[in-house]
Amino acid sequence: MVKRVIFSLICLILALFVHSQRDDSIIDSIRKMMNSSVDTEQVNLMNRLGIEYMSSDPSVAESIFNKSLVYSDSLQFKHGKADARMYLAEIEIRRGNYSRAVFYLNESMVLYNELNDKNGLGLCLNYMATVHNRQGNFDVALSYASHSLQVFRELDDLEGMAKAYNLIGVIYDNMKEFDKAILNYQKVLEIYSTTNNQEGLGRVYINLAIVYGRIGRTEEAIRLLEKSIKIGEDENVPFLMAAGYGNLAVIYSHQEDYQKALEYHLLSYDIKKQSGDPHSLVISEINIAYNYFYLKQNANALQYILRAIKTGHEIGLKLEMIEAYDLLSKIYEQQGDFRSAFMAKKEQVLYMDSLYGEKQQQRIAEAQQEIERQQLEAENKVLRQQNTIESLQNENEKFLRTFLIIGLAFALLMIFLLWFQVYDRRKKNRTLGELNSQMSNVNKQLKKSELSLKESNFAKDQFFSIISHDLRNPLASMVSFVRILKRDYDVLSEVERNSLIDEFSSVVGRTSDLLENLLLWSRSQTGKLAFKPTSVRAEALVQENMRIVESNAKSKGIDLKFVCEGEDMWVYADINMMNTVMRNLLSNAVKFTLRNGVVQVGFYRGEDECSFFVKDSGIGIEPSKISQLFNLGQQHVRAGTDNEKGSGLGLILCKEFVEKNNGRIWVESVAGEGATFYFTLPAFTDSSLEDS
Repeated sequence: MVKRVIFSLICLILALFVHSQRDDSIIDSIRKMMNSSVDTEQVNLMNRLGIEYMSSDPSVAESIFNKSLVYSDSLQFKHGKADARMYLAEIEIRRGNYSRAVFYLNESMVLYNELNDKNGLGLCLNYMATVHNRQGNFDVALSYASHSLQVFRELDDLEGMAKAYNLIGVIYDNMKEFDKAILNYQKVLEIYSTTNNQEGLGRVYINLAIVYGRIGRTEEAIRLLEKSIKIGEDENVPFLMAAGYGNLAVIYSHQEDYQKALEYHLLSYDIKKQSGDPHSLVISEINIAYNYFYLKQNANALQYILRAIKTGHEIGLKLEMIEAYDLLSKIYEQQGDFRSAFMAKKEQVLYMDSLYGEKQQQRIAEAQQEIERQQLEAENKVLRQQNTIESLQNENEKFLRTFLIIGLAFALLMIFLLWFQVYDRRKKNRTLGELNSQMSNVNKQLKKSELSLKESNFAKDQFFSIISHDLRNPLASMVSFVRILKRDYDVLSEVERNSLIDEFSSVVGRTSDLLENLLLWSRSQTGKLAFKPTSVRAEALVQENMRIVESNAKSKGIDLKFVCEGEDMWVYADINMMNTVMRNLLSNAVKFTLRNGVVQVGFYRGEDECSFFVKDSGIGIEPSKISQLFNLGQQHVRAGTDNEKGSGLGLILCKEFVEKNNGRIWVESVAGEGATFYFTLPAFTDSSLEDS
């Protein structure tokens, strides 16, 4: 512990030395620039110089900002006045003079609003939130901080957003809403990690550690505080070291290790003395007094608590004074001075009444102050306008004309340059967009060609598969039949010869059907199949194809029935394609219907289409096979009820031809109970011929 304290003191001395050297260099540089600057530029440099003195010598900084205000008034430079008043408000906040800080901030916000300077307005709102937070007006503080966050979001200012989120976290911490505090601190961490703001990370580590310590996550709190101290040492930021040690002391105090807590508090207190922030010193003095009190060193405790009370009175603190008088009462009570203990407790109660009883009065006072400020601003605005008019009237007319001509020429030049820049950028963007569009079209065309090529190759593979498998078997059968007849013709009986001839005829018929389907399919795939839609009578389409398969149905004893639900109607389709569809569906129905079964064929009218159906009482289709029926890559081929052969190509042709004629095809089936195939065709209208 002693080694750590010695090391930290060495780091502090080095940090203060380096910081001082760096500040001196910056100050000298600003003063040199001020010697060669005039008007508004000099005002801005004066404000920068004041910022550099703000931490090391607030009184010098205050003097510089006041001079900046006077010079800005003489130049009617609103922005310089707004900046100077905001920085004066920051000095008053550090001193604890909050009423004066609020006065400066209200003046700055009026000017920033007139200038439409959102960044300055956001900073002022953040300072306002800080003042009300320190005074215990948490609802008001939260309102100002949220408004500040909204402003910085509109500007997309990450640093400003981080400050607002951090302050909102501090306010929620004071309100005991720790989950909300942690959520806001984590947002700050995300921003500072992105921008690599090490000092900002160190500050938010401290704030998170405070919350973790209050909710019992002690180890995490200590780890974050040590990280913050390390950043303070590496980046020469005394505040991080002071705050880190102070909060480590609080944690050890909660663990009742008061000696260790006291050492860290004293180390933090020594660092804080360099900052000149009385509010921060009061907090350290109260904490040191508490630890001396717990260690039974009442004389030391009394020394520090009286010092804290004296400073607290001077800067108008309330929350800290309540805590300080509570401790003072305990010290006097432990010393046996009950009269003094009673007086201290009485002061504590008075402060509590003042804090919680004045909130409403404070809101009323703030509203009255705002009204007075607006009235004062309105009067000042009228006076400024009158002064401006008088000044303009006294100016030389020739000078004004010359100035206007130069200004107009400059404006025209700037407009031309901006126009040319926008024109050139649009031209480049348009060219780039055209190139991207061309590349996109080429890529789409290549993908389309690739897909078409894959489909063609797939169709070719399927075509050759059907030829090699389904065409080879019937041809082999025909060759066998011919050989048997040639070799055994005289030996075979007439009945046997007729049986062979019938079987041969059946094989030839199936082969012919297969070849016809293959021919139609190949022509369809290559786009050579003529498509000539015309008006077709629905009943004629059904009846003509029923006659074609009637003989096959009779050979199996199947009852082929025509069913018409309603009147006949005209459809618009290619008659040859539809004959192929109807013939294939009827042939399949006969093929898969048991002997002495029933096949029903018909149609029913729709509003703008006709629905055809072929229903059989056959063996049906398993649900898992239905999705494969119309897919070329998953042909569903099986023998009929009399072992009739098939290729599976017929249903694929049916699907292609029906869809070619703007129709739909589907099947409904229950295994073992038959199947019903449906397809639709558009009704024929006068506009059908026009469309074709």
